[in-house]
Amino acid sequence: MSYGREVARRRTAFDRDLRRNLRDPAFKAEYEREHRRIAATDRVLRDLDARRRRLGLSKAELARRALANEVVVRRLFTATDPNPTFGTLVDVANALGLELRVAGGGDRNRRRSQPTAG
Repeated sequence: MSYGREVARRRTAFDRDLRRNLRDPAFKAEYEREHRRIAATDRVLRDLDARRRRLGLSKAELARRALANEVVVRRLFTATDPNPTFGTLVDVANALGLELRVAGGGDRNRRRSQPTAG
């Protein structure tokens, strides 16, 4: 085994089906849209959780500061497929001293929307 080289992953039936399905322009457009949506949500949640940890806040304390249900805030950072409302994100960001902003311009893949100190 060579160190520093990635080991190739065997293709699964899912991989083969996905490759075939991506040939359909409508499927590909929807797949890419959903991929961008998931990536953006993950980025925002990672940034909010990093700020929470830097401030030394528990999820319960963050929920209290955001006037949110503790279960909602806990799931926000631990669910495998979170789908928060924009209002929840705004409340959590504000409780962390942040403001959500959408940045535009440049290449779609290089744009980044992230919470900023406010």
